[in-house]
Amino acid sequence: MDSTQELESIRSQVIADLKPLLVSSDILPEQKFTLLLNAAMTSGAAEDFASAKEVASQIEDTGSRANALMDLLGAIDLQLGDIIEDSADEEAPVSETTEEQ
Repeated sequence: MDSTQELESIRSQVIADLKPLLVSSDILPEQKFTLLLNAAMTSGAAEDFASAKEVASQIEDTGSRANALMDLLGAIDLQLGDIIEDSADEEAPVSETTEEQ
């Protein structure tokens, strides 16, 4: 197993270990939001972004909730940008250069 595969394996294990901790009711909504947003940005999974959005709506302070929602929006925009970029890379035609003789 090369280094990249090993790191990807460890990454998957960490995400799996982290998810049960994130649903704990012992964590304040502000802290839980930050953790969920980081997990969503790491995984890129829509359900993780949805979980972060759900927790953001539980933040009582209006200013803090607005900041959380803006952070979430920025993270989603970055994720969508990556998806669009990856899609464009896949659709880009491969140009062949020929030498003129």
